[in-house]
Amino acid sequence: MRKALAVILMLTFLPQVLASSFIGWVSLGEGITFGNVTLGFIDVDMGGEVYVQEEFNGSISSYSISLGELYKFTHSNVTVLRVFLGEPPMLYVNATFPPIFVGEKVEVGNLTLKVDNVNVDSFEVLASYNGEEKTFKDTKFDFANYSITITPRPLLFRGEVKIGDNVTYGDLRLEIKGINMTLVNNKTSSVISVEYNGEEYKIEEGETKVVGKFIVKYIGFRCVMVNNMCDPRISIEVYLRALQINVSYDPSREFTVYEGKDHAIGPYMVRVKGIADGVAYISILNSCHDELKDGVVRASSQWISPMTYDGISIGLLNTSEDSGGKKATFITFYNPREKPRYLALLNVTVLPQENFTALVPGVVKIVVKNVGTSPVYNALLTFSPGEGFDVLGDNEAYIDKLDPGKEKIIELRVVPLRNGTISLGKAEVVAPIPYPLACGGLKVIGFTSNEPIVRVSPVSVNFVVTSPSEVPAGMPFDVNFTLKAPTGFLGNLTLKLPKGIGLISQGEVIGGEVKVPVIPGNSTIKLVAVTPGNYTLTGELESFGKVIYGIKFNVTVLKPSNEASVITITETREVTKTISVGNVTKTMTVTQTVTTTTQVTKQVSVTFTTTTTVKEVVTRWSWLTFIIGIAIGAGIIILIAWIQAQRS
Repeated sequence: MRKALAVILMLTFLPQVLASSFIGWVSLGEGITFGNVTLGFIDVDMGGEVYVQEEFNGSISSYSISLGELYKFTHSNVTVLRVFLGEPPMLYVNATFPPIFVGEKVEVGNLTLKVDNVNVDSFEVLASYNGEEKTFKDTKFDFANYSITITPRPLLFRGEVKIGDNVTYGDLRLEIKGINMTLVNNKTSSVISVEYNGEEYKIEEGETKVVGKFIVKYIGFRCVMVNNMCDPRISIEVYLRALQINVSYDPSREFTVYEGKDHAIGPYMVRVKGIADGVAYISILNSCHDELKDGVVRASSQWISPMTYDGISIGLLNTSEDSGGKKATFITFYNPREKPRYLALLNVTVLPQENFTALVPGVVKIVVKNVGTSPVYNALLTFSPGEGFDVLGDNEAYIDKLDPGKEKIIELRVVPLRNGTISLGKAEVVAPIPYPLACGGLKVIGFTSNEPIVRVSPVSVNFVVTSPSEVPAGMPFDVNFTLKAPTGFLGNLTLKLPKGIGLISQGEVIGGEVKVPVIPGNSTIKLVAVTPGNYTLTGELESFGKVIYGIKFNVTVLKPSNEASVITITETREVTKTISVGNVTKTMTVTQTVTTTTQVTKQVSVTFTTTTTVKEVVTRWSWLTFIIGIAIGAGIIILIAWIQAQRS
């Protein structure tokens, strides 16, 4: 008897909870999934038949149904109301499904609704569409052009049961195990015990509790006396811990137009040129009224054969006539994301080199390929480096012509300004492209590349500075540098020269703060001191604005001495000076002799790990003022007198 009751309950209440639904348009070949049930729409034929299949837990059933016919599958019901033979064909369907339990999903096209939780008085649904996600707790909401209505906790059973009875839904079973009654101060209280999936639950009178995939409310009991004993009749309500989810989706639009009139749809214009009985002659125009396509459409309310052009499809539902003249009612689908086909299309790809090192210039290749059907003229490429990279030189390139199927490879030099995992940057190519919606048929359109993420290693630098400790005044002397760094490393040495010491460069003497380039290997600069004394020279080795190391060395400048006799390097340099003494002006050529002295070597090794972005600027500041000029002139006169004395 109890087994029979369970069967009766299942058969009686299951149809009442088959209430989840989808009503709207679905593309041919797509499926609609509600929990464990999927309806697939396989094919259509011109005889008005639609091939549909139901899949449930791996079991598939296929049927051919007529338009407007209700077909009852084992776990779902479906009616196909319209077929729109666009690209792709679309079907307007009305389908019903069982409730959706916690953890199960509804999937329609790119929409997914997941039931995250159902409690006694609340629920949560996670909706996602093309990467966008949002959690809903309301019974009605719109998301991604879909309208959703939710009925939580569908009622499965309400009534009286006896101990040992079962309430079932499919293969789920709730068994009434017993009741415990107590009498305190002439008041009766009770607790029932129920079992689900081998686990027992206690529910107090008036309490509602989650029991597995059920939610059970214990209302109370009454006694039926059998053989002078109480045979309890337990009053309960049993709900499914699930949601009835109703989804509707209708991106179509219907409109009525009189003969000779226009109707705007997005960037298009639809012009009705002529109407006959059940037939309309229409054209699709752009905003400048340039005709893009024209043709004849025939009226049908169920089997609709439209005229299509890229993102727009137009079908005719019916034609009629009133006091305003002939008119036609259309149904249209327009997806603004589906831009009209370009006659030219560029694929832009950024290809980084295999390895990058901080502060060492590298090469990035940009491949521009015409994957369209028409040549591209006068295209401009612009590369935008990522944060942490800089472009050396011009970041733009001009492409005068690129035929279909051809590609252009452009190489740019870039430098990473810091180490780590960083974005290399991306490129954009803009060009006038043949475009149907543009007046005149051309539109400047941009094509964007990928944005690679690259690993930049830190740079390791070893820098050696060699300078003499003592030099005679007026005698040029060398300061030598040895730089060990990765190939391609570019550095600058910024020296702060005190007054009295200058850098000899291209026939000029430069003082103050000077910059000289330093590359891997050995290099030398030539300094000269005109005033005896003790000098401290400081400097910084930097690359692309980042200081790598600071240097400091001392030089003692001696007065010219007749006892100087050790000469290892002689440099002859013709210096032409004009000297005025009274009314006599004399021009002479001087030969300078350089005496080298004991040299001091200072070596530093440093590893660069951090940086900031600064553009390299070479600064030259001449401190050779009028007063210093007089001092140099006086020094030259003294030097000439000293040389003549030596010769005599």
